[in-house]
Amino acid sequence: LIQLRNTYPALQTGDFQVVKTENVVVFSSLRSNDDESIIIVINTSGEPVNNYGLSLTESSLKPGVKLVTSLMSAAEQSELNVDLSGGFREFKPIEEIPPYSTLIYLLTDGE
Repeated sequence: LIQLRNTYPALQTGDFQVVKTENVVVFSSLRSNDDESIIIVINTSGEPVNNYGLSLTESSLKPGVKLVTSLMSAAEQSELNVDLSGGFREFKPIEEIPPYSTLIYLLTDGE
């Protein structure tokens, strides 16, 4: 985790926003600066969670499709549709979050 923090400046000094979740045991945030945006998702429970849609009303994210790439696992990748206010609704980067796990995703402009 220290190596990720040192590699991605948004994790060091980026703006911080709490992302709403549909499950009280899941915490999520968006860290962003002028060059990159990162979503962090944490399951604080000892059980896997699959009902956790992530939502954000507005942010500095530019509208459009974002490619969501896991910084923890090369296999995980999905897409996020960002609306005109920089928000999104009920996003799930993976179907089920393992117990006591932290997921970190880099957002980049999609094609």
